[in-house]
Amino acid sequence: GTVNIGASNTPGSYILPKLLGEFKELYPQVTTNLHIAPTYEVEKMVLENKLDFAVNGGDKPNNNHIFVEVLTYDEVLLVASPGSSLVQKGYIEPCDLNNAKYVAHEKDSKLYKLVENIITELGVPANIIMTLGNIDAIKQAVSAGLGISAIPKSAVIAELKFGLLKQLRIEDKLWLYPYNLIYHKNKHIAPSAEKLIDLIRTRMKKLA
Repeated sequence: GTVNIGASNTPGSYILPKLLGEFKELYPQVTTNLHIAPTYEVEKMVLENKLDFAVNGGDKPNNNHIFVEVLTYDEVLLVASPGSSLVQKGYIEPCDLNNAKYVAHEKDSKLYKLVENIITELGVPANIIMTLGNIDAIKQAVSAGLGISAIPKSAVIAELKFGLLKQLRIEDKLWLYPYNLIYHKNKHIAPSAEKLIDLIRTRMKKLA
């Protein structure tokens, strides 16, 4: 059969492809289609029964027709260009960000709200100079020194490993970004989709 999956930007681009490859090796006869879209679009597709299930990042959807299960939490990292003066310190203070510029996801996204919430918590000026439509573009802008950003760790592992981005650490600050399994409460989940959900549950727990 065929399993139609939805996902928001972060899990869809950086987590699920590898898991779908693993699932394909276990069940080569099952076709999987992954639809990556903004969170609100994925929720809409779930409500319209266009998807068997989805994995979304951010807060739980507030809709009585949608089943929601928190799969795991991803650590959120403040990242900057290797050339930024901020990366010279082991830890920075919130006041070190008073003149910082920020690059964020589009305004209607959960990731934009995430950056806003972190800025508010730190009590520093919200100087968001640029919004971009996907995380890859954000990482390129930060790497080029245009500003700093807050990005889930799963999306920046390679860049941190190869020194394209550097993490900014603030003592006693830890931010988490949830990933939720969602599907329509009236949706019949086929056995193939159930097996894929079980695999995703097991693997994503290891992110925490």
